[in-house]
Amino acid sequence: MKIKNFENKWEKFVSHLFPSIFHYKFISDIPYLLKRNQIYIIQDGNEPDTIVFKCPCGCKNIIHLNLLSDCSPQWSFTLKKKKISIYPSIATKRGCKSHFWVIKSKIIWVKL
Repeated sequence: MKIKNFENKWEKFVSHLFPSIFHYKFISDIPYLLKRNQIYIIQDGNEPDTIVFKCPCGCKNIIHLNLLSDCSPQWSFTLKKKKISIYPSIATKRGCKSHFWVIKSKIIWVKL
C-alpha cells in the first residue's frame, strides 16, 4: 500500500515538472480501452452528454463527467485553438483522491 501511495505522489510530482498535454476526441460511445492523455467527449445526439478520461495521476481510474444540465453534478467545457478546458475543477472521491483543473489541455493540480 505504501509503495502504491508513493507511486501516485511521484506521478503527480513528475507531472508538475513535465505537464502532459491532453487531446480531445468526439465519439458516440465510450471506448473499451481508453488512451492516456486522451479526453473523450461522448455525443450520441445533438449535444455532448459525458466526458470520459483516465485519471491524470496515473492510477488508471476512469473519470466520468456529466455534461447534461438536468443532472447534478454538471461540468462544462470550452474548446479554443484545439485545446480543451473543463469547468469546474475535478475532484475524485475514491482511490487516489486527486483534485485538478483541465485548462488549455493541461492538468493544473490543486494544492492542499
